Amino acid sequence: MSDSFERQSQIVDELIRHWESLLPFLKTPDRAQFLLWLRLNRGDMNVVLHGLVQTAKKARVFGSMDFDRALRYASGCMRNESRERAA
Repeated sequence: MSDSFERQSQIVDELIRHWESLLPFLKTPDRAQFLLWLRLNRGDMNVVLHGLVQTAKKARVFGSMDFDRALRYASGCMRNESRERAA
């Protein structure tokens, strides 16, 4: 197993723990979703984590959020954060 694969796997494990901590009322996305988010955000775990944190904040404001909405909202937050970092 390559070091980069092991590191990526560790990052996904950490992101899953964050999801479960921040959004315990929702099912946890498949590992493939976290890998996709990482790939779309150039492997930047902090961008993905930003999306998760913002989604948790939004869910608290609304009192709830369904799974599909949470995925879309998190993706949008990540996209915006990635753009801001690139500017």
